[in-house]
Amino acid sequence: MRAALLLLPLLTGPLLASPLLVSRTARAAEPLLVQNTPMPAERLATLPTLDRRTTLHTGHGDETKQWSGPLLWNVLVAAGAIAADKPADHVHQSIRITATDGYIAIFSAGELSPAFAGKPIQLALQENGTPLPLPRLIVPDETRGGRSIHDIVRIDVQ
Repeated sequence: MRAALLLLPLLTGPLLASPLLVSRTARAAEPLLVQNTPMPAERLATLPTLDRRTTLHTGHGDETKQWSGPLLWNVLVAAGAIAADKPADHVHQSIRITATDGYIAIFSAGELSPAFAGKPIQLALQENGTPLPLPRLIVPDETRGGRSIHDIVRIDVQ
C-alpha cells in the first residue's frame, strides 16, 4: 500500500497533491518530531515560554489571540537540530515545518538565529490559555499568515 501511495502522483499527474499529503489525523498523544527525534509536550514545557498577544492576517480576516509557548529557535537548539554555537552554519540551513495535512512552511535558520535576524517565531502550545492539541507556529509581523501554520507534527533542518 505504501508503494502505491508513493506512485500515485506519478500515475495521475499534477492533479493530485504530493505523497506528503497523507491522511493522518491530529493526535495530541503523538509527540512532535524534530529531526526524527520525538519532542514530547513535557519536554517542550521545560523551555522558556513566551506569552504574547498577536494579530494574524488569515484568509478569514484578522485574528487577535493570546499565544503561549517557546521560541522555535529554542526548540531547535534543545532538540540538537541546530548548533547555536556555529552561526556560520545558520546562513545555509533551512527549517521545514510540516502540518498533519501536509502543509509546509519553510524558514531560513538565519531568520531565527540570534546571530542574524533573530525573529521571535513561536511554537505556540496554548491559545487564549487553552492547550492546543498540536503546536501552532506564530510568525509575527508578516503581512499574510501563510507561515503561521497549525497542527504541526514535524520539524526538519537541512
